[in-house]
Amino acid sequence: MQESGPTDRDKVKALIDEERSNQDLKWGIQNHRDSVWLAILAEEIGEVAKAILERKYVELDKELTQVCAVAVAWKECRMRKQSCDCVLCCRA
Repeated sequence: MQESGPTDRDKVKALIDEERSNQDLKWGIQNHRDSVWLAILAEEIGEVAKAILERKYVELDKELTQVCAVAVAWKECRMRKQSCDCVLCCRA
């Protein structure tokens, strides 16, 4: 029997959405090249590894959410690039 209310996936999506909103407030819309996004994501994954090695599990949960949010931001950027047909867009 399924419980009513939000599932774990719903809760994770909400955390990621909240982190994405925080990122946009802090840095604005980001339009990086894929190589820059990869570096940002790799740095966040490094923070996950650090939290695991230091057994900081509350920090691990925060860092995992940030990894997901950065991946979403990267995908959002790629979608903007695909739909943009202006000369000075973010396609660099």
